[in-house]
Amino acid sequence: MQINNTHVRVYIYPEEVLFRGDCSLVHLLWGSSTISTLQKSIDQELKKHCGEMGNCVSTNSSCSLTPIQTDVHFTNTMYRIPALIYIKENETFLAFAEKRTSLNDANAKNLVVKRGIKQNESIKWSPLEELPDAGLEGYRTMNPCPVYENISKSVFLFFICVFDKVTEKEQIDSRKNRARLCYVFSQDGGNSWSKTTDLTEAVIGEEIKNWATFAVGPGHGIQMSSNRLIIPAYVYYITCCCVKPYAFAFYSDDSGESWHYGEKLSKESLECEMAEITDDTGNKILYCNARSTREPNGWSKPQIINSGFSGYSDSAQSGDKYFCLMERGTNDVEEICFLEFSLDEIMKGE
Repeated sequence: MQINNTHVRVYIYPEEVLFRGDCSLVHLLWGSSTISTLQKSIDQELKKHCGEMGNCVSTNSSCSLTPIQTDVHFTNTMYRIPALIYIKENETFLAFAEKRTSLNDANAKNLVVKRGIKQNESIKWSPLEELPDAGLEGYRTMNPCPVYENISKSVFLFFICVFDKVTEKEQIDSRKNRARLCYVFSQDGGNSWSKTTDLTEAVIGEEIKNWATFAVGPGHGIQMSSNRLIIPAYVYYITCCCVKPYAFAFYSDDSGESWHYGEKLSKESLECEMAEITDDTGNKILYCNARSTREPNGWSKPQIINSGFSGYSDSAQSGDKYFCLMERGTNDVEEICFLEFSLDEIMKGE
């Protein structure tokens, strides 16, 4: 994504989360750690330089992490796979995550949400709320992927439901998909939600026979200037000799009344995020940043906002402020934090 000739990016790796710019605020939203563990993590961040990819030490970038709230849940419950959107009309953030009994994907249970309302220079967060209607009986709910539709003022929360504890690898090995494409929606800014709609047959139909498995996100969707809604996704596609992953998107051109699946990327690719950008000729194009085994190129060197253990993240924008919802911890993914950046801080990272 290019903003005022400065590249802003998020890369997701098992060891580090990379985002271009320095962080100024951090807000702990969910976690299974204790206060002492949190303080130890913060102290470590303040004392050491940011390391790139967990090994290389960067001497020209550092992060100042300042907790503005410690909202810690003292349970063995784990929270993973954050997703974040900002609704401009009512100045509200919606932060989503999976609730799990362990970090293992097979132990995902259901989705949770917190609402953050901007109040002057601060953000007031609601208590954690579970979304019991976002799911199917006998299935676990995974990969929250919200998108805001600005005509109907509706939030569509897409996710997949995977049967029992069947893993992604088991689906790929057996070439038998056990995932369902589902969503719930809210017409009051995330205060209440509809029942689950299962779109699998209506949208994917017989094509599902060629899919070993698939998922949406993780992260958020977008609405383009044409009003087309985009839900990023990836599929493990079955060929005569093998199964290969490709990024693609589900989309809607009628404010979410009907949905369709788009063409796959031509190159092997995995989890992705998408953005609408303007090219050098002034044309609007859909840009896909997909997880890949290839080394990234065409980017300037990133700066690091968390040099400890990191996982998935998502981001949002409001004016000249940027916000990141990210997994982090001292030895593993222990908490999900909300971070704030200014445009000036991002541009100074050049």
